[in-house]
Amino acid sequence: YTRETKPKGSDASAATGFCFWGARHKYVIREPVRARKVKGKIRRALVGQSSLLVLNEEGSIFSWGCEWVGALGLGWWRPCALRPLRLQCSDVADIQQGDGHLIMLSKSGKVYCWGENRVGQLGLGHTRTLSRPVLVEGVPEAVQIIAHRDQSYALTVDGQVYGWGGNAEGTLGTGAPPYVSRPEVMEEMSGSFVVRLEVSGLVVVAHLGEDENGFSTEAQKRFLVPFWIWGQWGSIKLPRPLRPWTARQLPGELLRVVAGPTFIMALFSDRGMHVWGADENGCLGLGEFWKTSAEPRKPQIPAEAGKVLDIQLGA
Repeated sequence: YTRETKPKGSDASAATGFCFWGARHKYVIREPVRARKVKGKIRRALVGQSSLLVLNEEGSIFSWGCEWVGALGLGWWRPCALRPLRLQCSDVADIQQGDGHLIMLSKSGKVYCWGENRVGQLGLGHTRTLSRPVLVEGVPEAVQIIAHRDQSYALTVDGQVYGWGGNAEGTLGTGAPPYVSRPEVMEEMSGSFVVRLEVSGLVVVAHLGEDENGFSTEAQKRFLVPFWIWGQWGSIKLPRPLRPWTARQLPGELLRVVAGPTFIMALFSDRGMHVWGADENGCLGLGEFWKTSAEPRKPQIPAEAGKVLDIQLGA
C-alpha cells in the first residue's frame, strides 16, 4: 500500500494506492507494478487471477481487469474493464477472496457472494456461477467473513460460525460431503462464543472470548486451548472442529495462533510465544533435543530480540 506525500497534521497512515508483484497462478510479475488509482482511501485490495478489486473507506468496491468466473462483479455484459469501475453496492465493511469466489460483508451485517460456484461456495442453494453480488440468505447479523479456498465462513454477532462450500476432503467443518450449498451453523462449537476467525495455512481457527461457556469441568476451563481448529493439518484431515488439550495452563490471553502441518504456535499477552506438537524441520524452535512436545513450551528466542509482537508461517 502507498500514499501520497501529505502536509503535516494530516492523516499520513491512509493508503491512497498500492503496488503488487509475485506469482499469481500462471502469471509472474517480477517487479512492483503500481495499480490504477481509485476514488477515496483504500481499506483493502485483492489481486485475482486476472482482475483487481479495491474496497475504499467510504464502503465502495471498484474492480478492473479481465472477467474470470464472474470475479469482477460487474455482470457478464462487461468481460473486461480497463479502468476501475464501481460495483453496484455500498456501505461495504469487508471483502474476502477465495479460489475464484468473493464474499462481501455490509456494515449492517448482511453477507453477499459472487464468482465461482461449482461446489456451492456462494451459499445460494445452487452451483451456478454469478457475476454480481447476491445476498446470502440464512446468516444472522454477521461481524466477520472468511473466504478459504472453495469455502466460505461467517461469524455472527452472537458468536456462532456458519460455513458453506466445498467439502470433498471433509475439511469444511460441517461434516456433510461433498459440498454444502447453503450456510450451515457449525454445531460442534455450540456453547462456545467465537470472537474471531483466522486462516492459518489450510486450517481455520476460531478464537473464543470471555463469554465462552462451553466448559463442563474446572479442569477443562484451565487446560482446554481457547480456540477450535478444523481443515487439513499436514496429512491429517479434521472434518469437524477440534479443541486441543494442553498439559499446562495457558499463559494469558491468546493474541494469535498459527497451525503448522504437525504443530501449533501461539502468541500470548502475558508470556509471549509458545509452541507444541511434533517438530518439522526445526519449526518448533526448541533446539535439536526436542522432537515433540505435548505441552506449550517457549522457543529459544534470543534475549536481544525483545518482546514478540507477531508470528507468521511460511510454506
